[in-house]
Amino acid sequence: MPKFRKYGTDRRMDALVDSEDWVDRRTAAEQRYGLEKLINDEDFDVRREVAIQGYGLDRLVNDKGKYVRSAVAKHNYGLDILINDKDPYVRDAVARQGYGLDILVSDKNACVRQAVAVQGYCLDVLINDKEWFVRAAVARHGYGLNILIKDKDKDVRDEVTDY
Repeated sequence: MPKFRKYGTDRRMDALVDSEDWVDRRTAAEQRYGLEKLINDEDFDVRREVAIQGYGLDRLVNDKGKYVRSAVAKHNYGLDILINDKDPYVRDAVARQGYGLDILVSDKNACVRQAVAVQGYCLDVLINDKEWFVRAAVARHGYGLNILIKDKDKDVRDEVTDY
């Protein structure tokens, strides 16, 4: 019978959790091993992997790393908090979960608005967005093709013809 170690029953995995190398610690997190320690890791890549595993989302929702908070959003956790995140990368992840689209449709960041368009929300507004890639996302839904076929941007017109 395996003897209990620091974080479980695997000596090699215990060594990874305690390693000085962040790649080793992330590898342990990928295996869902030592998460109770790794949730507090100094490296955001390790904490991001902990969030990807769905562990400690209630704590990681307020993490200082935007990629960590984004991973939390991808679990549909804390969206009511993360919708107001200062980082557009996190708000983009919130929009991709289909949450708060009525708020995010007018986000100052065009990538967030594109994520809203990808969800098919408020296409009648986003068809007039100043950014071509937002309008292209609208075209991918088949919305307003008669208008977008005359768009000033060739990439948008190409999306219409590809539809």
